[in-house]
Amino acid sequence: MYKLINNEIICYSTETGKQLEMQQGIEVEVIKSYDNKIVLKHENDTYNLVGDNFIYFNWWFEKID
Repeated sequence: MYKLINNEIICYSTETGKQLEMQQGIEVEVIKSYDNKIVLKHENDTYNLVGDNFIYFNWWFEKID
């Protein structure tokens, strides 16, 4: 599990492509990491993290147990 420590990021639903604006403090599970995106799970939905949000994942998220 990871917690967002940046103010906000934007990710996209893997099913509908709908944009989700994640706010600071939100907790997500990393499902899979690719060369150009990370697939996250939040509240039983999966999202793609792409672009700068993908590149800065290690700086904008904190690992939690």
